[in-house]
Amino acid sequence: MNEDLKTAAKNVNYWAGTTTLMPLIGGFLADAYTGRFPMVLFSSLVYLMGLSLLTMSQYIPSLKPCNTKTCLQPRKPHEVAFFLALYCISLGTGGFKPCLESFGADQFDEDNIEERKKKLSFFNWWNFALCFALLLGATVIVYVQDVVSWGAASLILTILMALCIIAFYVGKSFYRYRRPEGNTLKPILQFQCQIPQEGFCAILRS
Repeated sequence: MNEDLKTAAKNVNYWAGTTTLMPLIGGFLADAYTGRFPMVLFSSLVYLMGLSLLTMSQYIPSLKPCNTKTCLQPRKPHEVAFFLALYCISLGTGGFKPCLESFGADQFDEDNIEERKKKLSFFNWWNFALCFALLLGATVIVYVQDVVSWGAASLILTILMALCIIAFYVGKSFYRYRRPEGNTLKPILQFQCQIPQEGFCAILRS
């Protein structure tokens, strides 16, 4: 992008901060209103849209940063597509990151001894898969970025994400689902207002 250090650091901090805060919102909405499966599916599609746009910004001529091999500043369409892709990825992460592991845990009955053992095994495999994926991202994907191109690396991630969404959706009829619990903030605020009976607390209790 040929940004100066100050601008690049600012953009990275904005994106990292957004990505960090989004799971708080996504997790709340899933538990209170949408349920975990719809949230995971919708946010994964948003994430896939971000990866697809990121890939297109490297291959489609009108979205490429430059027409020539060297340029001092990328064109505006590329800049818009690039940041839109990044924030779609951030938004998607905020949906499935707080829900996916919990949704997996929902598939096991805590009152059943055998399923409780399987639940422990699930978390072990979950952590193994997560660490293995991080290792591949930090080695194989980075290698493709450096040796082949950023577009090729983005394309690989896009294809893998699409396959994951398909695999997740195929199992729809086999999953167990927990119903949304409604707004969890109201009971918490009502509990805090057990003693006072005036003003804002009285409104909440009513």
